[in-house]
Amino acid sequence: MSIQTAMGSPGHAFIGHTKALSPAPQTKDGGYGPPPHPLVLRPGQRFWPRTATRRELLVIRKCDEKRATLSRVGDTSLAAVRASVPRLLQTRADGQGRHYQFHGFVPRRYSTFAYVWSISGAQAVLCLPEWHPRRPVRFPARLVPEPARWQGAWLHLTCNLAASSAARLAPSDLALAMEQNQLASLAVPQVAR
Repeated sequence: MSIQTAMGSPGHAFIGHTKALSPAPQTKDGGYGPPPHPLVLRPGQRFWPRTATRRELLVIRKCDEKRATLSRVGDTSLAAVRASVPRLLQTRADGQGRHYQFHGFVPRRYSTFAYVWSISGAQAVLCLPEWHPRRPVRFPARLVPEPARWQGAWLHLTCNLAASSAARLAPSDLALAMEQNQLASLAVPQVAR
């Protein structure tokens, strides 16, 4: 038996089905859809300009109430791009950015907050609104601080907001948020499935 007979015909590569070839889940298929546009800006967020002559992925380096300084991804000169905060935060009717599409976070650990959807037995279901307000994050209930083990509690934590799945968030440093009323008025996450 020759190698060509054993391997198949020459010039034809076998491409098996992988998740990389599958389309992203959509809301109509039971998926969670794209994350909504952020309500506040912070360093590390990535945006794609919808209308620009030079359309490249931009990362926020620093921002204040009026202006944000961004840099182009992969640009070694670190040339600054400036944009107004209201223009970066403006949204369309579908909740996505009007002038800039939110493209996630730069991979690193961020200090953020989480909402406790439910605790039953050994499992807690959290929601990280800054990551995705509709995606459940399953977490061991024993690692949730004792004062925060109730439905509707808000937590401060550190995690990788650039994660593609809930398992890769790697939440740590969980603590009960002292400003429960302020966080509840900011964003009440939607019910998990």
